[in-house]
Amino acid sequence: MIIIVKNQKKDKICLSFFYSFWYNCSDNRERIVMNRKGQALIEFVLILPLFILILFAIIDFGLIMSKKNELENMSIDVVTLIKNGKNIDEINSMYSDVLITKEDGNDFVKIKLSENISVMTPGLNLILGNPYKIEIERNIPNVT
Repeated sequence: MIIIVKNQKKDKICLSFFYSFWYNCSDNRERIVMNRKGQALIEFVLILPLFILILFAIIDFGLIMSKKNELENMSIDVVTLIKNGKNIDEINSMYSDVLITKEDGNDFVKIKLSENISVMTPGLNLILGNPYKIEIERNIPNVT
């Protein structure tokens, strides 16, 4: 549909090809005056799930890195306890939420700490697996 509007000041004819567009012909400039709130709302609704997914993924990676750092610090304590002569069963009873294993070798003793963490991001749990297993491994010289 074409709407012809005659401007009173300049005697110019302005054309509008759609209902939502309106060309204002003042000062030799054509400006589009229309309501764009609906367009912004639709764009926001399309981007919001992706934004929330990225936000949850960042939170999950932060929790994983925090738990890994916690296990790193705990491994220092476990190595100190083993060097002081504690049994692995006693150490496991002290740290009940972490699985601690000890493998004796010829030259080195391998100590593994592992813990499972649940991933809350919907797509990330398919990639990483749910629960995600965090493992820390330390090798200390076998002094006997």
